Amino acid sequence: AEQDRERGFPVTRYIQDRTVIEDTESTVDLVARGWRLHNHPERLAYSATPPDFGSLLIQRRRWANGGLIIFPKLVGHFVREGAGGGRLLQLLMMAHYLVSLSAVNVGLLVILAFSFEDGVRTIWLPFTALPYYALYARDLWRIGYRAIDILRVYALNLVLIPVNLVGVLSSVQQLVTGKKAAFGRTPKVQGRTAVPGIYLLTQYGILAQWGVGLLRDFVEGRPVHALLTMTNIAFLLYGILAFVGPTPMRSRGSRDRITGRGTLAPRNGNPWTGRGPRPAAA
Repeated sequence: AEQDRERGFPVTRYIQDRTVIEDTESTVDLVARGWRLHNHPERLAYSATPPDFGSLLIQRRRWANGGLIIFPKLVGHFVREGAGGGRLLQLLMMAHYLVSLSAVNVGLLVILAFSFEDGVRTIWLPFTALPYYALYARDLWRIGYRAIDILRVYALNLVLIPVNLVGVLSSVQQLVTGKKAAFGRTPKVQGRTAVPGIYLLTQYGILAQWGVGLLRDFVEGRPVHALLTMTNIAFLLYGILAFVGPTPMRSRGSRDRITGRGTLAPRNGNPWTGRGPRPAAA
């Protein structure tokens, strides 16, 4: 706990609000103070999921902001305590959670923006992600989805690239200026949440840039990089049409999933758990 004052009154703060992902930073604080954390896989509470892409955009932009700010605190703790006794694995897992959005999104854009010579290392590059997505598909299956839905999750992640990068840039801005970003609350409304035009333009801009790169690969004789680019173009185009639509899609109720024309529905049609009855509305 930390002591502070607000409007002249003493306040004991147990949860940090330095970032908009205060639960993540509080987890790091608990680890730094010697608490042992246990992951409880069962759902203890339910919340209405974003009904359309506009709502999802606001939620994911907020979630992408803060990881880079918290990361130095995490590293500092493990530098002081050492990485023995299994702490190195814990550091790697937590570091991946905090920095993966920035590293993966920027890395993919760099790989597809700059052509490189084909070779043995290039051919094996896409296969390095297979273990990650195999485990991801297994987790989808275990919670009631189809394993094949991993392909649609990948398409959704491509659509979210500009959203995630805006969140990451907000973290950088806060690191430079010291000013905390505004908390963007996920809308809980029946109607459609509009998608800001800049995000739509950015998505189509990425699509166009990859298309130009694909033509360059064909002209300069780089079939492996061309195949990698063409595959991502197909997934991104599908993601835009399925989850965003040619125009921002309409929602179908406050408890619907992010679906568009395509639906990430569990095998038994239950959008909450994939098993058992759907919880009653509050």
